[in-house]
Amino acid sequence: MNRRHISTRAVLALLISPLWAQSGGQVVTGGPGVGTGSVGSSGLSIPRVGRWSYTASIAQPTLVTSGADNVIPGVGSAAGISANGTEGAYTKETTGAVSGNQAEFVSNAGPGNEFWIVGRNIYWSSYLRDNNADLTNQRLYFGLSNVITSFAASLAGFNSDNPVGAVSGLKYAMIRYSSVVPDTNWQCVTSNGTTQTVTNSGVIADTNFHRWEIQFTDSIPNVVFRRDGVAICTVTSTLPSATGLNAWDIMTTQTTAGKELDFAWLYTQMDF
Repeated sequence: MNRRHISTRAVLALLISPLWAQSGGQVVTGGPGVGTGSVGSSGLSIPRVGRWSYTASIAQPTLVTSGADNVIPGVGSAAGISANGTEGAYTKETTGAVSGNQAEFVSNAGPGNEFWIVGRNIYWSSYLRDNNADLTNQRLYFGLSNVITSFAASLAGFNSDNPVGAVSGLKYAMIRYSSVVPDTNWQCVTSNGTTQTVTNSGVIADTNFHRWEIQFTDSIPNVVFRRDGVAICTVTSTLPSATGLNAWDIMTTQTTAGKELDFAWLYTQMDF
């Protein structure tokens, strides 16, 4: 498996101004650094003080956080792809060529030390794509999950269409595409540590870059999933609770060929 643990930095937002909010200090419409100060695509008004982090591709200058790669030789790879006038910079994550090999990004915090705490209105957003033309022989997950025992033990669960059924205790809110099911559309999946809920987004999976969002509203409670600013699922069942979560993306090949996931940036926020 190709393990990329990216260390992130929680930043305390002590002062808020419109300029600061538009420069990456808050979740704003369109992702970090864009918009006029509304939270996510929901249009909620700020000020919204909280902890946040931004992680860029290893191919572009790091804005707030630093990145480091830990690639297991011969199993997978992570390569920075520079901007080329057509696409911006991104990181190409490729699995090894053995069925079950994985390539992933995960914020580097182990069991009990996950960065993002359920109950504090977590907001997650990332710009990424499944870059496999035929969308076959693969499982892809991205979003938020806790860690059970170890990263390796947790990752094993995501080589399943029901991760919590494979590894008890996994709590997550993620987007899934699995050719094994087989999925045709993107699926929104949540787990409370014992049971998984799968919600069909109705949106056909593709190989284009999209801006993805997962937003917890704990007062309801629900989790809203968005693609390119449009809500595709609103889930109220089997939500993760009483836990911390990490940011993940995980590609697992189901054949003797590498599968690619491309990651441009990640932004995550929660209330104090």
